[in-house]
Amino acid sequence: MADSLYFEFKTPLDRKVRVTRSYWEVIITLKHPIMRGQETLVQRALQAPSKFAKAEPIKMSTCTMASS
Repeated sequence: MADSLYFEFKTPLDRKVRVTRSYWEVIITLKHPIMRGQETLVQRALQAPSKFAKAEPIKMSTCTMASS
């Protein structure tokens, strides 16, 4: 079964950002717990950043969480 999409938008550099519900859980549980409840802030920051930086291309990977 496919994971449900949580949010999706394009950045000012025309990059598509797609976040599933399960990946958002990884972000707020393991990577950046301080961002819990800050979905709107994250989306705004990515859609209208105050600074741009050149970065290497991101390799897409699949992340899964064990259910408890």
